[in-house]
Amino acid sequence: MGFWDAALWLLIFAPLILMWSLSMMDILQRDDLSGTRKALWSIGIFVIPVLGTLLYLFFRPASTVAPHAATESSRPPAPVAPAGPVPPADGRAQT
Repeated sequence: MGFWDAALWLLIFAPLILMWSLSMMDILQRDDLSGTRKALWSIGIFVIPVLGTLLYLFFRPASTVAPHAATESSRPPAPVAPAGPVPPADGRAQT
């Protein structure tokens, strides 16, 4: 493999493959797309990889859930400190 072959691979083909695979993952993980729309986008990306991926990224419907909202709601509530003095753990009263 010569220098120009490696440069062509690193500068053109690797980003295209990465963009293609991330688009496919996005299509398959979305809950707001119906099964038919997922299938059509997947077929379009498989048949015409570069153009299909660019069209998907351009016409991609906006997500209905903000990314930070999903992580905020999945967190457990923060513990609340008790009000007033707390007795020692061994059960003896303080003097």
